[in-house]
Amino acid sequence: MEEDLIIEIGRTLKKAAQTQEGDWDYAGYMFETKDGVSSGGEMFRFHTGKRIPFRLGRDMKTITTAFKQLREITRVDGDDYWIKVLFVLRSDGEMKFLFEFDDWDRWKITPANVDQAYQILVGDVFPGALAN
Repeated sequence: MEEDLIIEIGRTLKKAAQTQEGDWDYAGYMFETKDGVSSGGEMFRFHTGKRIPFRLGRDMKTITTAFKQLREITRVDGDDYWIKVLFVLRSDGEMKFLFEFDDWDRWKITPANVDQAYQILVGDVFPGALAN
């Protein structure tokens, strides 16, 4: 079941990234939730290190539901739920993700660090992307 959700998230992101105008190298979503009901996050798509527009449109509900289900099934008995997940898809289909359990500021993009969004959102998951 866990693998099915991960594949669904990856397919949804890839479909959305491919159907929008422009080339892309990385696309992703930083999903966050405090209670498993309300949620938010940061959608992104990059080409050669530059952020380009990205929308999930009708797929937003599908991906939000999948992340909420993933949160439930990845919880280990006796441990807290994760509060954020950074899910990044490379254009060749490779996908990776990281979970955060404590730091609400991790992967947060603000006016103060918007110029570092690529390093924060892609580089943390795909460090090799920063070498290019």
